[in-house]
Amino acid sequence: MSYRFNKKNNIYASNKSIRSVTSTSVDLQILSESGETTDHLLLMDQNGIILSFPKTLVIANSLNIENGKIKFSQSMYDTWFQPKVLYEISELSEKLFRNFDIVVKHSNIILTDSEFSNIHLPFLKSTILYSGSLSYPLGKLLESWIYEDDLRISNTTYMLKINVSPLSGVNNYTAYSTKTRKIITGSLGENDPHWKHYLDEFYSFTPTERNKNELLVLTRLMFALGID
Repeated sequence: MSYRFNKKNNIYASNKSIRSVTSTSVDLQILSESGETTDHLLLMDQNGIILSFPKTLVIANSLNIENGKIKFSQSMYDTWFQPKVLYEISELSEKLFRNFDIVVKHSNIILTDSEFSNIHLPFLKSTILYSGSLSYPLGKLLESWIYEDDLRISNTTYMLKINVSPLSGVNNYTAYSTKTRKIITGSLGENDPHWKHYLDEFYSFTPTERNKNELLVLTRLMFALGID
């Protein structure tokens, strides 16, 4: 879902995109049988997430096993693996957020790698009350900071995200200070119309192509930046 500013009505309206529904499958590697009675399979996905899966469900769902691999439907994969993937992404993202000075210092590493540039992080999301949120890639944010002034709040402060109520103008933002090299928070004030300008800039970042394996890319980014 994307958003545009409706100047006439002074609100953000949503544009719903129609997506075609396709039947996809996910290949998982079978590491071994597990359990005292070997009634489970130990499976690993492309992100390196490992879990134990009951053999009874293999039979019940007529799952295909071939050459040490098993095929899951996308919905079954999302049910079993996606919560673990999202948890790992959340944990790593929090570390990255706490070390955002390292991200800024090594922005060249991110901007010269297409996967790093395209990564979407949970904390890079601006919210419009009653309309939803805008998620944008790290590379677009850094490029805006480096080459433009649209997200600059002051000479040494650059916005990461903003949460706003369009009708009242009440807002709060999260930003990065190049002076203190720390994340800061604040508000533009209820009567400051500049929140529209910032939201329009964030909106210009979308849509972008997402990485196929966000967790793998995030893990690789943490290693490249030296963040444990």
